[in-house]
Amino acid sequence: MSCKTSVLFMLIKLWEIIPEGNTKSLDENRAFRYLLRVMKELAAIILAAGKGTRMKSKMPKVLHRVAGAPMLCYPLSVLKGLRAKRVIVVVGHGAAEVRTAFADEKVEFVTQSEQLGTGHAVMRAVRGLSGFRGDILILSGDVPLITKE
Repeated sequence: MSCKTSVLFMLIKLWEIIPEGNTKSLDENRAFRYLLRVMKELAAIILAAGKGTRMKSKMPKVLHRVAGAPMLCYPLSVLKGLRAKRVIVVVGHGAAEVRTAFADEKVEFVTQSEQLGTGHAVMRAVRGLSGFRGDILILSGDVPLITKE
């Protein structure tokens, strides 16, 4: 699913929950503000444990810089804009480096010692969200083009 398709899908879903008669001249910014008002509390899991083998580098993939900032900065920035209550970053390869680079961020780190896939990474993080009531957004840590829209 492309980013534009995702945004369109979100807006279609949003129109389904907007009370009757409130859809006149609804632009993306108003839709986003409305979504923030009706949305439950938000937690996020960022998958940042990958080796980045195709990058042919020993550096963790999420620490590679794009436009001057490590890739992991971009989803973290979006989550701040979405007012996520909790953010769990799943680290693995180069975990210590990633933790050090983002020590000042208000995130929790969970280690995926064995790289057993995406589902396993999510399972490691979900344990830390027991008792959380709300929506959980799962993001990749290597998405520098992500926006809140």
